[in-house]
Amino acid sequence: MISKQAFAAVLIAGLLALGGASAGAQVPGRAEASELGKLPPGGLAMSDGLIGPDGSRWAAIVLGLRDAKKPPLPENVRAAVVVDGKADPWYSRVANLSFSRDGRHFLYRAYVDAAGGAGTSSIVLDGQPVGAYDAILSEPTFDADGRLAPFLARKGSRYLAVIDGKTAQEYPDALSDLTLSPDGRRSMYRLTRIVQGSGAPALKSSVVLDGKEDAGRYDKVLYTWFSPDSKRILWAAMDEEKFIVVVDGKVERSGAEKLTPPRFSRDSAHVGYGLGVRTSSRMWDCSIIVDGKLLSKHEIIGNMQFAPDGRVWWSGNYWEKSADGTDEVMFGVFCDARKVYSSAEYQVSNIDFSPDGRHVVYEALPKNPDKAHPESRAYILDGAPGLVYEKVLAPLFSPDGAHLAYGAAKGGSWFVVLDGRPQAAFEAVSKLAFSPDGKHLIYEAKIQGKPVWVIDGKPFTDYRQISPPQFMPGGAIEFLALEAGAIKRVSLKD
Repeated sequence: MISKQAFAAVLIAGLLALGGASAGAQVPGRAEASELGKLPPGGLAMSDGLIGPDGSRWAAIVLGLRDAKKPPLPENVRAAVVVDGKADPWYSRVANLSFSRDGRHFLYRAYVDAAGGAGTSSIVLDGQPVGAYDAILSEPTFDADGRLAPFLARKGSRYLAVIDGKTAQEYPDALSDLTLSPDGRRSMYRLTRIVQGSGAPALKSSVVLDGKEDAGRYDKVLYTWFSPDSKRILWAAMDEEKFIVVVDGKVERSGAEKLTPPRFSRDSAHVGYGLGVRTSSRMWDCSIIVDGKLLSKHEIIGNMQFAPDGRVWWSGNYWEKSADGTDEVMFGVFCDARKVYSSAEYQVSNIDFSPDGRHVVYEALPKNPDKAHPESRAYILDGAPGLVYEKVLAPLFSPDGAHLAYGAAKGGSWFVVLDGRPQAAFEAVSKLAFSPDGKHLIYEAKIQGKPVWVIDGKPFTDYRQISPPQFMPGGAIEFLALEAGAIKRVSLKD
């Protein structure tokens, strides 16, 4: 959600952009721009934009001033959404603009501020507000059928679960942590209530699945997940400082003092996770559990993961005799109980795979990290360690599995590491994305505090402000841009 301060900053940047394009680095390929329309009356800048999935529709968030005689401070900013050239009403703020998967519908979250800091929130679906709430507690989205997916809201002292745009459940207790199934048709959320007992009142949490509250009561619900096929469910909770894992509504394991996040296999057939029980002040007895059964034991384990082919991978330590005959702890990666990587220098914490399953990458913590940079990390690709950086972002494989990219920081600068090679340095990098064919990489960076999109390694500055670039059917990279008061659609083609 964009803050009021951010709105003002975006507005000022937009006002500066109205003079037209600026000189800058050119991205390979030809750029074609077509005008979609002028800003609506009162519109001064564009803060965001979106092209529909099939390229036939577009939407933009435009900003203006409530009072043209007053400066562009947060309280004097308003916003409206323009869809296919038609402007919706003005609101105090808007956010979460999106199209349904088939492109037929659009939605966003709208805010109306009131005196004294109060206000209302609505989800606007195809131009029509859905309800008026004091707060919307989850990000609005569509299900696979293009319908509004369930969301959580608050009105007065009541908490609401809204399904198909209508209040399905109403509670006096707090709702949070909504999880939607991959198809968007099912929902799980956490219900937290105050429970009176013999002592002081306590908070207890439960899981509400598809509108029906489960009988389990916990001190805290930690994770809720649907399987990839949306048919199975699991959650993990904590009660009396012990972990509990519930799979398909039944308690599978309980009593552990350490838990790694549970995972479903990609075919939804299997569930796995790691459990740990302390055996002394320094020692742990940790287990990898798959489908309720013990698969392996270690003293220390990291997160487990299912490979695309269904094999089970995890990280853990083991003892090995060193050259002088003493025992030395080694950090390893295991696949179906077979050791595939070991090191005395790196402790592996996370494992990920390319979409085709041909490559595997580990996030590695140096055994003796630089004290000045305790977040130092390296990535190990197919067993080959890369360089250690002060900070890293999550790795991203291209859809074809041919490339690996991640953000890294060193010496006060951020840059993208692509296939092991550091790219140009910036003040920050984020939002990495590969094209479906793996030939293009885009990400957002900061130069002198201002955001800029980097396309195939070069900052695109032909326009002072553009919407996030999108990979469209046919291979073009497209986005919306504002130039001289006109919203344009720009296409970069090879």
